[in-house]
Amino acid sequence: MNVKSTNPPDRQRLSGAASIDLADIGAKGLPLEGSLAPGELDFSEHGVRQTEALDWSGFIERLSSGFRLSGKVVTDLELDCVRCLDPVRESVQREFELFFQQRESLEYAEHDEIGLEQADTQTSFLTGSELSLNEVIQEQVLLALPMKPLCGSECRGLCPVCGIHLNKNTCECVLQEINPAFEGLREFKKQLENPS
Repeated sequence: MNVKSTNPPDRQRLSGAASIDLADIGAKGLPLEGSLAPGELDFSEHGVRQTEALDWSGFIERLSSGFRLSGKVVTDLELDCVRCLDPVRESVQREFELFFQQRESLEYAEHDEIGLEQADTQTSFLTGSELSLNEVIQEQVLLALPMKPLCGSECRGLCPVCGIHLNKNTCECVLQEINPAFEGLREFKKQLENPS
């Protein structure tokens, strides 16, 4: 991973698992940018394949109550169509603005009552003195993806009986569209029709 500050006097290079030491953030903030080659972030558990470099830029600054990180991620990914499993290319261009607060611990006792304000729902909490940029970047890319990627709105998917790809072939399978919630009623109807 290449990470650098976009401000030459404060130029900072990080490699590998990129994180930022919060103590390095001065009064003027810290501009950053970087590029991640395919495979540097692991998207496999989400069924996503990175096909191009993931370029990102950001600016982190101190606030009275923590830190604000704003930035942008840009990349091309490949996912599987949820209907036919064909690969789907998805371009990601997402801007984000995140707020972080440091805490000594992220754990609370079971009996502690925690009250949240609206601002708390927009704030992430962290312990220690470092912020993992890789986690932030990966999260923002995943948030930009569609929940159910489709190769096209007219995708017919796979036959639920024989598994043939219905966009490329046809089959002679007979589909009985019965809602499983009504299966009990169908059995009751059979009993009424055949009282023996």
